[in-house]
Amino acid sequence: MKFINKISRFHIKINLLDLFNYINFNKNNYFLFVSKIQRLFKLKNFFLVSQGRVGLYLILQLIKKKFTKEKIILMSPYTLTEVINCIYYSGFKIKFIDIDITTGLPEYKKLEKEIKSRKISAVLLTHLFTKKKDFIKIKNLLNKTKVLLINDHAINLGSKFNNKLFGTESDYSFYSFNYQKNLSTINGGMVTCKNKKDFNQLEKINKNLIESSTQFYIKKVVYLIILSNFLCNKYIYNFFTFAIFKNFLYKHKYLSKLIYPNYGKKINMKITHDYNFKFNKKLSYFGLKSINSFTKRQRHRIKVSNRYVKIFDKFDFINDISINTLSTKLEYPVLVKKDLKKKLIKYLFNNGFEIRAYWYSNPLKINSYKNCNLLQQSIICFPTHEKINNSYLQLLEKSLSKFDFLYNKK
Repeated sequence: MKFINKISRFHIKINLLDLFNYINFNKNNYFLFVSKIQRLFKLKNFFLVSQGRVGLYLILQLIKKKFTKEKIILMSPYTLTEVINCIYYSGFKIKFIDIDITTGLPEYKKLEKEIKSRKISAVLLTHLFTKKKDFIKIKNLLNKTKVLLINDHAINLGSKFNNKLFGTESDYSFYSFNYQKNLSTINGGMVTCKNKKDFNQLEKINKNLIESSTQFYIKKVVYLIILSNFLCNKYIYNFFTFAIFKNFLYKHKYLSKLIYPNYGKKINMKITHDYNFKFNKKLSYFGLKSINSFTKRQRHRIKVSNRYVKIFDKFDFINDISINTLSTKLEYPVLVKKDLKKKLIKYLFNNGFEIRAYWYSNPLKINSYKNCNLLQQSIICFPTHEKINNSYLQLLEKSLSKFDFLYNKK
């Protein structure tokens, strides 16, 4: 029996009217968008950037001035390859530390050992499924040793830490407003900074960047109009996803790269030319559309995630790493038994459920980072967006039950 419930994870649709409104958007409304961000997240020291990773680039330029000798960043390799490229390009060395799957953060003992054995510029934490008590433990260590903390909240805008926006308690944090994110301006992001003096210096660096042209982003908007209408059209989506893509997911790396842009990317220590761009103020049009329903979307994601907790608790082949995490649940990542991942993905696709087969990858390809490799081999991510409803969740549970009977309990 098949439980067909085909819902695309591409849920933000852009049309020609959006393009027209973007081109004719009054730049003064940029300040309205900024004020809404400020009120929604109760922010003080923040500014917008052209991409989240550009925010990281600016932060690194400031930190570089603080360290005249060797510049070292500690981080897990389980992240976007572009983040690693940005750090190398900025003139830093990287000491990689394997991720702890139980905390979502770099292994604490190894992190502590590195900090005590050498002069460290900063620690970069990527937040995918971070546990609060373990984050506090690392933060206390960094405070004690006076090591700077950078938070990568590219997929985690809106999460709370002690009733404040998660990230604002730390030295520096950057967020992404790109397409499909919790708050979308198509291209964009934000930087927050705890120290007022550092914030002023960061703003100064940002103001020296180039004003990006409207024409540059018109091309991106047109591309997304085509892409979103293609992938949000249920007939095209169903044909592409369930008739073509499911059969080639693991067989053709180029198709996998199209769907998962970070899949298989190599470190090249370079950045793209748009790192020199400021935030395009006209993109505030998309931000204003998105921010008005931000809280409603977040409540829905949390509601769906709470249902996932109950569903996945019934199956021993699923390790729910997303329980009790400081996450906005942009998607819901879990681990499945390595020998069952491909079977489960194929089974879910055959029954009309599209899930993400990867999140980040480990671009180092080194076996010593066993937990990063395990994540890459075992992680799958379930959707939490507005189209996910009770019917979808009920059918998913039935489908998982049948899979459990057929493949796991033989």
